Amino acid sequence: MGRRRDSSVHLDEAAQDRRYVTALARGLDVLRCFRPQDRWLAHQEIARRTRLPLAGLARALLQYQRCGFVTSETEWEPEISAVGVPVDTGDGREPFGLTIGGTSARLQGAFLHEDLGPRLVDAGRAITAAFQAADWND
Repeated sequence: MGRRRDSSVHLDEAAQDRRYVTALARGLDVLRCFRPQDRWLAHQEIARRTRLPLAGLARALLQYQRCGFVTSETEWEPEISAVGVPVDTGDGREPFGLTIGGTSARLQGAFLHEDLGPRLVDAGRAITAAFQAADWND
């Protein structure tokens, strides 16, 4: 006789998948709300732009911070300057990060955010498009 499948495990996995998809969608909403000229945004402004409830947004940002995807101004090391963009491979897995950074003495804020930042966004979009257009397996 065959083994009987435990449906509670299946339901738990489905619930986890839904929570993961919801969290991922929120994270993408947060990324999309940033404009090239935004160096940082307060929680209230992110909530306004994403239409996410402030309490849920705060919990989500804390989780993203634990995973290393966001940082708060108080954690930022003043001697390091960097900008980054996500690169989505289109296969449903976590995105890669494309960054440029260095010492603040070499990378001043205005140059980093007004010149290099927009170029990095363009490069990230081009790399994302190449990943998603390619027929590749890893």
